[in-house]
Amino acid sequence: MLRPDDCKLPPISAGGKCPSCSESCQPTTSSHPSDLTHQDSAWSSFQLKTLDREWSHPDSEYLRRLQREELAEIYGRHDSEPGEPPSANDISAFVITYLVLYEPGVQFPPVPIACGGLRRLVLERDIDVEIKRMYVLPRYRGKPWSAAGVVLTALEHRAREQKCLRVVLETGMLQESAIRFYQKEGYIGIDRFGAYASIETSLCFGKTLM
Repeated sequence: MLRPDDCKLPPISAGGKCPSCSESCQPTTSSHPSDLTHQDSAWSSFQLKTLDREWSHPDSEYLRRLQREELAEIYGRHDSEPGEPPSANDISAFVITYLVLYEPGVQFPPVPIACGGLRRLVLERDIDVEIKRMYVLPRYRGKPWSAAGVVLTALEHRAREQKCLRVVLETGMLQESAIRFYQKEGYIGIDRFGAYASIETSLCFGKTLM
């Protein structure tokens, strides 16, 4: 499985066209999208494919590592997560979204670009699941990818399959883009729960599943 650092794929705008040459690219074949001129860069399209993965899958570990590194930069420390970190023992689902690029006659290897997991927990009223390790590689955030929405939809679907009544999550006050994203997706502020109850910089959100 290719990683973004391995394949050096260029950023793509809607319709599958390269908007700039601002990032270097190392094509692996003569028909790599980066070989096309901007005038001729209508190489077909892309697809986002979401798969269930084991916690220990190499792509799972790869994306989780990048998430922890990013959070360490934001908060200036490597142990900013309150409570017990998630593990294979308490994660009930873990998904990865892959980017697959297409050009006539060519299908490039899928690239892992986003992930997320569910941890089952019992709160006072409901049987809930908590979103953990939600992460999208920076270059694939926002449009045209909407990778975060794809992962979140997949996690909510799996929560329903597990007969859960509500999805909850925690994020930090410094993660403003994450806060806006969850609010846009229908998540509302709830009381801090569990290990986050005494953490003033934690913000907790929840969404009742229909």
